[in-house]
Amino acid sequence: MAGYIGSKASVVSSGVENKKVITATAGQTSFTGLTYSPNRVHVFQNGVRLVDGTDYTATDGTSLTLTVGALADDQVVVVSYSGFQTSDTVSSSAGGTFTGDVNFTGAFTSQGIDDNATSTAMTLDASGNLLVGSTSFAANFNDPAGIYLSGQYDYFQAIRSGGAVAGFSRNSSDGSIVNFGKDGSTVGSIQADAGMVTIGSGTTNLNFRTDSSKPRVIPRAGAGSASNGLIDLGDTGSRFKDLYLSSGVFLGGTGSANKLSSYEEGTWTPSYPSGWTAEAQYANYTKVGRFCYYNAKILVNNTSSGNFSVGGLPFTNGVYAKTHGAQMFEQVTLSTNRTQVVAFTSGNSNSHEFYQLHSAGGSWYGLSSSNINSNSEFYIQGVIVTA
Repeated sequence: MAGYIGSKASVVSSGVENKKVITATAGQTSFTGLTYSPNRVHVFQNGVRLVDGTDYTATDGTSLTLTVGALADDQVVVVSYSGFQTSDTVSSSAGGTFTGDVNFTGAFTSQGIDDNATSTAMTLDASGNLLVGSTSFAANFNDPAGIYLSGQYDYFQAIRSGGAVAGFSRNSSDGSIVNFGKDGSTVGSIQADAGMVTIGSGTTNLNFRTDSSKPRVIPRAGAGSASNGLIDLGDTGSRFKDLYLSSGVFLGGTGSANKLSSYEEGTWTPSYPSGWTAEAQYANYTKVGRFCYYNAKILVNNTSSGNFSVGGLPFTNGVYAKTHGAQMFEQVTLSTNRTQVVAFTSGNSNSHEFYQLHSAGGSWYGLSSSNINSNSEFYIQGVIVTA
């Protein structure tokens, strides 16, 4: 038996004390019918405190066993304590500070959490909405800046003034950064792809390349997977409206010969030789690549000296080319030995000139006022091949 006789020092109780006094029989080692919390019990024999684990064993909360049997009429006193600490409480009215962990086995109710600043930093309201940086929630983008995690609407919202609202980063490998789903299936994602971002679904994705030498948007089958000639832009019943390009479009291939760099259509204003007056009832053109197709309907009002021509074509002809299909109607009289009227647009010219072909061939003659009466109509059409 070990311990000390009497009280070693004044003891501040750490809980409610429960004491039981037992008179032992000769050689008795087991004592039952007790109620105690293990590690919160003191045992005394004839006033001497025994050492737990050496002089006795008490582990089950209802019994203890002495290492050495007691003598007849020995007094065994068992003192146990409830588990609470009254010397470290926080006042319900004045508050206080916990320096260790705080655990709850029941519900926790709070009016808000203050970060010791001048306003509430985080609020968990009665509807189950967690608000950070704000104290109210309306589930719309008119809310003030803050983070809103709503248990009421199953909704997340983040608002920030003058900066990025969220940041997402994937380390070590390419692949999805954010996945989007519907009814348990992924319907799309935002992916990290060779240092760039790819957005799309399945094998239909767009990769945004930010290389300083050649910024571009390219099709991808997925992160790290090329796609060539497999993805359409629009559909028969789902078409885009207008396509604006500052350079050209490659049709049927990727070589320079496949690039269509120019398309234009509009109207042009015909001009006539000095002294001649006429009016264009219409004058249109369509330019595809280097070829400009033009036409006009011209009514001659008054004739003059010199040969007739029509200038002001929308582009300058870059080569010597005959304008096929020129037609002339009404008061046109060919000179003697002339068989037909042909039209030319000479190289480096934007003028449509008319000539009569001699029956013997090899000679060309202009179309003058002797061949054209007032109020004659001309339909002209031709092709300019630009340089």
